[in-house]
Amino acid sequence: MAVEAMQMGAVDFLEKPFQEQRLWESIRKAIELDSQTRRRLARRQRAEERLNMLSPGEREVLNLILEGKMNKEIAAELQLSTRTIEDRRAKTSCGR
Repeated sequence: MAVEAMQMGAVDFLEKPFQEQRLWESIRKAIELDSQTRRRLARRQRAEERLNMLSPGEREVLNLILEGKMNKEIAAELQLSTRTIEDRRAKTSCGR
C-alpha cells in the first residue's frame, strides 16, 4: 500500500500509530514541495509568455543563439545585417 501511495504522488506514508511530530514534518514537507512546484510553474508560464511576445524574426534569431551561433554567423545565415541581428537579439533578452 505504501509503494502504491508513493507512486500516486504521496509525499509520505505514515503507519498507525504515528507520532504527531512526524505528521507535522510530513505536512511541512508537502507544503514546501507544493510551493516549489508553484514557483517553477510560474517561472515557466512567464517564460512562455515572453516567448509568445517575440516576432517570428526574433524567434528565429533566438533559436540560432541557442545553437551557439554568433551575431555575424546568424546575419550571414539569415542574409541580414549584423545590426538587425543585434536589435533582434536585444529584444530576446539573450543579449543582456
